[in-house]
Amino acid sequence: MFSQIKDRVTGPIAGLFFNVLIKEYGTMTNLQIDSKNKTITCELDLKGESTPLKINCLNYQLVEEGDATFFEITKVDTSREWITVLCDEYLKHRRFKLPPLARFAL
Repeated sequence: MFSQIKDRVTGPIAGLFFNVLIKEYGTMTNLQIDSKNKTITCELDLKGESTPLKINCLNYQLVEEGDATFFEITKVDTSREWITVLCDEYLKHRRFKLPPLARFAL
């Protein structure tokens, strides 16, 4: 139950942060985090696209090294086949360093 409450609070905050990162490309309109099952689902309205891009991060890991925490994607599926292939090639098993407070959210 605690993880569900945490996920509901974290989603909108993470969405605001992510929208700052992608503002040149579009906006995230939906974000759902399930920290218990290690999944993230989101929809992006990208500039020049007529339909939203749906992204399902089907499995992620948090990896701690020293004082740092890294977010690692292990499986991604999207609503566009070519983007799924691109994610598999460039994002799969790549680590992203998280800000200190973000590790508690995921």
